[in-house]
Amino acid sequence: MERIEKYILGELNAEEAQEVKNKIDSDPEWKKEFEFLSAVKQGIARKELKTYLQGLDEKPKRNYWWVGAAAAIIILSIVFFPKREFSDQAYFRPLPNLIQPSVRDTKYPVSTAFSAYEAGNYEEALKEFDKLEQTPEVLLYKGVCFLVLDKNEEAVSVLKQVNAEDADISAYAKWYLALSLQRTQKTQEAKTLFMKLTQYENPVQEMAKKVLEELP
Repeated sequence: MERIEKYILGELNAEEAQEVKNKIDSDPEWKKEFEFLSAVKQGIARKELKTYLQGLDEKPKRNYWWVGAAAAIIILSIVFFPKREFSDQAYFRPLPNLIQPSVRDTKYPVSTAFSAYEAGNYEEALKEFDKLEQTPEVLLYKGVCFLVLDKNEEAVSVLKQVNAEDADISAYAKWYLALSLQRTQKTQEAKTLFMKLTQYENPVQEMAKKVLEELP
């Protein structure tokens, strides 16, 4: 939710901030959203990708970084609805563009790929990601594209290739892989991954706990 995002970032005036705080205190769904987005912000804020996608562009090296909650929260926002049975749609949202060049330039493939991704042109984004070095980050975003397009077997195949040293990238890869395994009726494999995500601090730890409570 955009208002919660702005509340976390301190972008509301005093009156608006109080209204959001009151809503969080009184509405369980707003509270869940606030707690999750706060966890995402903390997880991303402590990470800085100093060497991400080096050499993928023909341009001289530029700095890439976790842009913090601003980019992450908007798209990663996951709305919780009461469900009697597990529902993928209650949890799945495309991962935001967490890696953002200081200068966007569509003449270069990284920018082109993420521009298509952010615009929701996932088929085009996949074509552009295929032109890049297949780093863990690129593979992660390809897997998310396949999930959005309901190409779940392809998502499983790609996400299983992610071998990231960065803890958050690794956690996100496990999260989306688990969702794709569940979609392909590999429930036990999915449960194993969700369980692993509950055992250490990461941006989707609490979400994984919720999913395990709902899975049959």
